[in-house]
Amino acid sequence: MVALGSASCFDELPSPGTASEGSSESADATGSETSAMDGMSSSSANNAMTEPDNDTEDGSGGATTSAPPLEGLFACSENESCDTWERPSCDGACPPLDAAGTCLFGHLRSRGGAVKLLYKDCDGACTLNAIVPRGAGDDSVDRQSATLDGDAPVGFGEVQRCALVEPSFFEACIADFTAECADPANWMTDCLTPEKPLCTS
Repeated sequence: MVALGSASCFDELPSPGTASEGSSESADATGSETSAMDGMSSSSANNAMTEPDNDTEDGSGGATTSAPPLEGLFACSENESCDTWERPSCDGACPPLDAAGTCLFGHLRSRGGAVKLLYKDCDGACTLNAIVPRGAGDDSVDRQSATLDGDAPVGFGEVQRCALVEPSFFEACIADFTAECADPANWMTDCLTPEKPLCTS
């Protein structure tokens, strides 16, 4: 007859449904790492969605271009006391001067200084023209033209120093605007290239 051993001689085996302490810690660590990775992935996705788009407005992704710096009279700091006047077409008959044109002709009549007067020509391609009177009753005036890219002046012509015609011409144009008044060639005479513009700032 074989004698049965004592129950204490056999190690108690863990129940199949019970995890050991080490296994539990390992599972917890694995879960933490997975959560951290999920958080990083979510953060990266959010950052990708919120990062600013550096593409140009046309979506090409190329370098952003800007207008060239202003030159000559267009860079002057003189006050633009009148709105930019768009010189009208006088085919048939000229329309009456609007507020911007009346303001410009008034400054040319009075020879007032410390102003920059602008007018636009749009016979085909548009050009922007700047006029800076010397002021203090002096007939001297500087003028310059620039081609336009949209509303921005980009191609700058030479600055010219001219002499304004008599004030009575501008007075008559304010009262009755004619084709002769509309032609800038009739506003000034004796134009030369100066050593430096009247305005230097």
